[in-house]
Amino acid sequence: MNSINAAGGYPAGIDGQYELIKQNIMPEEDTVRTKETFKDVIRDFLEPVNELEFQDKLSNAELMIGNADNLHSTMIAGQYAELSLKFALAVRNKVIDAYNEVMRMQI
Repeated sequence: MNSINAAGGYPAGIDGQYELIKQNIMPEEDTVRTKETFKDVIRDFLEPVNELEFQDKLSNAELMIGNADNLHSTMIAGQYAELSLKFALAVRNKVIDAYNEVMRMQI
């Protein structure tokens, strides 16, 4: 059962989470915001996909030369890489669809 915090009326623990969110969303006055470009956003999105693809290739190579501990870890690495690539392609397709929809709008 959630205990109620006397100060805020929220369940205990929510105040701490609120403060963390507030710090991330509302930076201090002297914090300088850097402008993140579209290129940076795409790069940050695709880096984990690329890393999983690399791990899959590495696991396959280790399996082929006999250094893999078991087949399961190699298969799991392959599935992670495949799923991350499918997700990235789905997001790309949605972004392209949204762009095309905006381009079709008449002003």
